[in-house]
Amino acid sequence: MPTPEEHLRALSVARDLSTLTRTLKAMAAVTLRTFQQAVDAVDALEQAVEVAMQVALQHGVVRLGGGEPAARGVIVVGSDLGMCGTFNQSLITPTLNEGARILAVGSRAAEHLRRHGLTAEAVLSVPSSVAGLATTVYDLVVRLEAWGSTRLEVVYNVADGGGRCHAVRQPLMPWSQAWLQTLQLKPWKGSSLPQIFSAASDIRSELVRQYLFASLYAALARSIEAESGARLAAMQQAEHNIGVRLETLQREYHQLRQAAVTEELLDITSGFNVIHER
Repeated sequence: MPTPEEHLRALSVARDLSTLTRTLKAMAAVTLRTFQQAVDAVDALEQAVEVAMQVALQHGVVRLGGGEPAARGVIVVGSDLGMCGTFNQSLITPTLNEGARILAVGSRAAEHLRRHGLTAEAVLSVPSSVAGLATTVYDLVVRLEAWGSTRLEVVYNVADGGGRCHAVRQPLMPWSQAWLQTLQLKPWKGSSLPQIFSAASDIRSELVRQYLFASLYAALARSIEAESGARLAAMQQAEHNIGVRLETLQREYHQLRQAAVTEELLDITSGFNVIHER
């Protein structure tokens, strides 16, 4: 049976954990809101890239068809921090080991890759701000350009609501032929089509760069939104569990303290009776 002093120590630890949990929950809530706003802004970025691609298709700078690159590359977007359930485990699928070059965002994701015998060529930190998001995405784009012609895809989590999320695999390159065909057939909304004055090769290179930037920016923003939501839900559950534990410890402490006081009163009464009998 624990002593009242041991219960006091357990109560102190539980209170400290409760304070830590509330702090982490508040941080997760702020991060969630920040990156929800970033996700909301992603649509405008993707639409701008689509408009540029539509112009390039109309001028014949980008054409339908083309071969499939033999080389394969994967960007795995996870987390640096824990306390978000199976967020990183869900990203690792059996098809990742098919000779693909791998870039990882998040040290936890890289660790899970290693556990499955996979090694990332580089591990980037998960950005903690929207400003840092653009910097990380630019770093990724530069690394991907150095790979040359590669069949690319990104694996990341998206939020389902209520702290739940699921992993998605999004092809990046080469461009989807169905998507290109849809853009090519889409009527131009303006009175005249914008003119192109740069070399076709320069336009294609810049389109690839901007397309990768927009796609990866969206993937990272949605991943961090999902991670923050998962962590917020985990902290809310932890806060509830700690609250229940605190109530139990306080009740047990009061019971132990009351039993100790009762025992002391009985000892005093017994001593008094012994003295009185003499």
